[in-house]
Amino acid sequence: IPLTAGVGEPSAIAYGVAPFLVGDLLKVAAAGVLLPTVWRFSER
Repeated sequence: IPLTAGVGEPSAIAYGVAPFLVGDLLKVAAAGVLLPTVWRFSER
């Protein structure tokens, strides 16, 4: 991203990584809540 967009490395991280962190954290939280519940109701 820094080479093609013409921005520095910190800006490239802010534009290319930071927007995905919120969604990834939400997915991790959802998995942490849902996985034990699914295990409880599934047959072993």
